[in-house]
Amino acid sequence: MGNSHVKDYNHSEKAGNRGDVWKHFILTVLARNISLDSDSIHYVDCHAGAPVHDLIKGGEWQRGVKHLLDKATNDGAYVGIVKKYWPGKYPSGWLIVANVLAERFKRVQVSLFDNSEVVEGHYSDKDLCNLKSQGYVPEDA
Repeated sequence: MGNSHVKDYNHSEKAGNRGDVWKHFILTVLARNISLDSDSIHYVDCHAGAPVHDLIKGGEWQRGVKHLLDKATNDGAYVGIVKKYWPGKYPSGWLIVANVLAERFKRVQVSLFDNSEVVEGHYSDKDLCNLKSQGYVPEDA
């Protein structure tokens, strides 16, 4: 029984909203403070989304990440990573977390899952090469 009134979810409309800011800030704090007796870590994201989102005109990011960056008085880990893509783009949560983990661990393995063919189209062999050069190891390596 389908619902023809359900709109397809487009994360580019939502990227960088207040919920993202809180969620990604908390994930950053956790990634900076996780305590392991290992030099490697495996991070799994079951709703990965595209690696970087183009922020669209009228998007919710204006009341989220833009508001934060306009008010930010320092460059903590989260703000520093977001500023690498600013203006006009916002990194996915997994990319933010992986950047923080890569500062702390010699080996960071990231497994990404999403159920959207649109999201799958955002990834290419080039993306995997870029991730490897930043210290990330694909699951099948």
